[in-house]
Amino acid sequence: MELKTLFHQLLGLGESWEVVSLAVDRSSGTVEIHIQESSRFWELGVKCAESGDTMVPYGHGAQRRWRHLNIFEYRCEIVCALPRGRCMSSGKVSTVRAPWEGLSKSFTVAFESFCLFLAKEMPMAQVSACVGEHHTKLWRTLKRHVVKARPNKSMADLRVLGCDEMSIRKGHNYATVFADLEKREVIFATEGKDQKTWKVFGEDLAKHGGDLKRIEYASMDMSGAYKAAAKEYAPQAIKVFDKFHVIKLANDALDQVRRTECRNHPFYRHQMKNTRYHWLKNPQKLDEQQQQKLDAIAKMNLSTSKAYQMKLNLQDVYRMEDHLRAHRGMRAWIRWVRQIAAKDVYLKPMQRLAATIAEHLDGILAHWQDKVTNAFMEGLMSVFSATKRKARGYRTFANLRAMLYFTASNLDIPCAAYFNAK
Repeated sequence: MELKTLFHQLLGLGESWEVVSLAVDRSSGTVEIHIQESSRFWELGVKCAESGDTMVPYGHGAQRRWRHLNIFEYRCEIVCALPRGRCMSSGKVSTVRAPWEGLSKSFTVAFESFCLFLAKEMPMAQVSACVGEHHTKLWRTLKRHVVKARPNKSMADLRVLGCDEMSIRKGHNYATVFADLEKREVIFATEGKDQKTWKVFGEDLAKHGGDLKRIEYASMDMSGAYKAAAKEYAPQAIKVFDKFHVIKLANDALDQVRRTECRNHPFYRHQMKNTRYHWLKNPQKLDEQQQQKLDAIAKMNLSTSKAYQMKLNLQDVYRMEDHLRAHRGMRAWIRWVRQIAAKDVYLKPMQRLAATIAEHLDGILAHWQDKVTNAFMEGLMSVFSATKRKARGYRTFANLRAMLYFTASNLDIPCAAYFNAK
C-alpha cells in the first residue's frame, strides 16, 4: 500500500479529499501532509454553511497549516489551500471548512483531543511543553470547547445546591462555585463571595432551564453573605450548614486554645512543641508516637486537652444516624461546652464555637434530613488547590473557570472523547 493511500485512510478523508504528497523536513523535524480536494469534490455536493444551498467553485484560499498528531518523534502538519465556493442563492463567497479542522483554526480535531486529554491530567504549562505549542493557544482552544458545550447543559432538575468559596490568588481574592450535589458536578463559578454572586448565578441558571425557586436544599458555609443571599433568592430552600465547615470551626477554635495556652505557659509550650497537627487528627489517624504524646499531655489536665475532647464529642454527634438523637445530642453538647468553658478562660474560643452552633442549629441539623453534604465541593477545592500549586496558579480567573467547567461540569465535549471513540 502506498503511503499516500495509507494516510488517506488514517485521516478518514473519504471521496472528497486526497493526499497529494508527503514531505519530511529533517532540519525542523516536521512531516508535511499535503491535501487537496478530489476531482469529485463539487460533484458530491457542497452546501453553504449559512443558507444550506448548493455552492459552486470559486477558486482557492491561501495555503494553510494545521497541527496534527506527531508521527513518531516528528511534528506533523497538514497543508492545504482550501477551496472557495459561491452560494447559488445568496451569491456569497466563502471558504469550505476542512473536515479535519478543530475549533482552533490551526489545530486538527485529533490534535485538540490529545491536548484536552492531557489537560485533564496535568497543568497547561506541562501540556504546552509536551506538545510544543504555546500555552495561550491551548487555553484558547479549551475555552472554545467549553463555550460551545456549556449552553447545551440542562440544569432544569437542580434540586440540591452546593455553594462554596475558592481562593483564586494570594490575598483576599475569592470565587464562588456552585454545584449540583446530586449529580456531583460544577454548574457555575463567578468571582467574589458576596451576595451578588447568587444573583449572577440565578440569571445563568435560568438560561439553562433551572430556577432558584425550585431548589429544595442549599448547602453552604455560615458566612453572612451566603445566608442572606440564599434567604433572598431561594427562600424556600432548606439551608444546610455542612459538617465539614462545623468541624473546621471546631479545629480553628481548638488551635486558638492551644496557641493561647502555649503563649501564657512556657512549660506547657515546651511540652506541646510540634503537636499542632496532632490535635487536628482523629485518634484513629494518629501513629503510636503521636498517641503517646497526646496521652502524656492529657495527664496534665490542660485546656487544650479539654478542647480536643470537645471536638471529638462533636464528631460523635455527627455519627448519630437518627435526626431526633442528633438534635438532642447537639443541644446537650452545646450545654456541656458552655458549662465547662465558663470556668476556664482559655476555653473562650470553644464557648464562641458553641454559640455559633446554637445560632445556626436549624441549618446544622438539616444535615440529617436528607444526608446533604458538601463533601463533593470540599474534594473539588482540594484538587484545585493542588492543581494551582503545581501550575503556580492560574494567570486569569477565566482560565480557572474554564478548567473547572472542563474537568468538573460533565460537559458534552465530543472532542474530549475522541480517543475513547477510536
